[in-house]
Amino acid sequence: MVCLFTIVNLLNFRDLAEKEKIDNGDGKQKSNDLPKINLKQNLKEKYIFEENEESKNDDNNEDGDMNEETHYVGPTLAAAPHYDFPNVVRTNSIAKVFTPSFAAKYHHDSIDSLLASPSYDWCAPNWFIGSHGQGIIYNRIPKTASTSVGGIVHRIARNYAKQSGRECKVHAYHLPNFDVSRRFNNRDEDHSFFFSTIRNPAKRAISRYFFESKINSADRIIEALKSDVHHHYGLISAGLGGFQIAYMALSTPKSWSFWNSTHPAQVLNPGGLHAAVGQIVHDYDFIMLVERLDECFVILQLLLGMETHDVMFISSKSSQEHRLGRFGKNKKCVKVKKAPKEMSPVVQEYLESAEWYSKSYGDYLLIEAVNQSIDLTIDAIGQNKFDMALNKFREMKKLVDEKCASSAVFPCSKDGKIQEKEAKKNCYRVDLGCGYPCIDALFSES
Repeated sequence: MVCLFTIVNLLNFRDLAEKEKIDNGDGKQKSNDLPKINLKQNLKEKYIFEENEESKNDDNNEDGDMNEETHYVGPTLAAAPHYDFPNVVRTNSIAKVFTPSFAAKYHHDSIDSLLASPSYDWCAPNWFIGSHGQGIIYNRIPKTASTSVGGIVHRIARNYAKQSGRECKVHAYHLPNFDVSRRFNNRDEDHSFFFSTIRNPAKRAISRYFFESKINSADRIIEALKSDVHHHYGLISAGLGGFQIAYMALSTPKSWSFWNSTHPAQVLNPGGLHAAVGQIVHDYDFIMLVERLDECFVILQLLLGMETHDVMFISSKSSQEHRLGRFGKNKKCVKVKKAPKEMSPVVQEYLESAEWYSKSYGDYLLIEAVNQSIDLTIDAIGQNKFDMALNKFREMKKLVDEKCASSAVFPCSKDGKIQEKEAKKNCYRVDLGCGYPCIDALFSES
């Protein structure tokens, strides 16, 4: 699909073309030269993706189009190993207080109002026909704690029945090939909660590599970090600003719009990329950050009016020695592979290079925008109220780990044998929420 990313009334590209080639000679940006945008509630009117039906399948093919655009002309951010992401987020007003889109329908004009009188009628029941864009919608980005969070989604949905009398509809699956746009671009915002999880791009990429490969070779790892652009199993995106923003965007731009190997240490069209990240923050009700997972579970609990035990879980990957590696007729268990705690100096050097930060610029910018948004949301909740909820969460989580982790049954046994029949009684779905009967029993009185 050919997508021409048009930004209305934001940038005069002709005047900024030279201005945004920022290089102080010390690898740092001049913050006052950053392209400035003002992200308001009318983002969907300002940032438009136009489609050319004749070239619908040309750009984002199944494996990531490797035909890079080598004749880019326009504003860029020049080589800088570490961009000033906090300043970019503040300058462009990208961060926000996370608030469910359904809140306005139920007359909640503030976080205080939402917490004081939670709404439960927004969520369509799981049997409701035509509820594709309703319910709890979780976009599961690979290698971002998505199995643990996916289990929590099913737990919340089932426990909603205690509040509303019906189990909530759930969409909690991976959405490869940029499928999130087709499925949820026109979701029912009054009857859905739309969220995702993200992670430091370097850690996610390394985790993805070792999830699939046993070869701990610096050359092989760097080769993958430079070229593996598969839309689902990949480590990076095809010049789309980062794997995670490409996976999350409700409108995906043309491949190589924001980075290519002809300009390896530059961000192409930074203003457009800033707007794309701002659009993602606007479109999602909540975005969780793996590096602040405890805090995010508490925010999720409070935004949805749930109890602390509703967001309890047993970490699946850390508790399993084997996992289901294949499905269907060739179904089998494979040993869980984990990334080494330390990378070789050569790999670490690449992950700190201007090239890596430039090709992953959008992901790092989104990480910072979410980081600031989490802080704003905690401020809106109230620091004291939030700290009490966080302490309670951590106390309960410690109890769950002590009492339930060893008894949880997963689809694969510790010695690598399939035990799906036993797991069906212990997990919500496949390997999601395994161990929930023990957690239920532990907090049955509450």
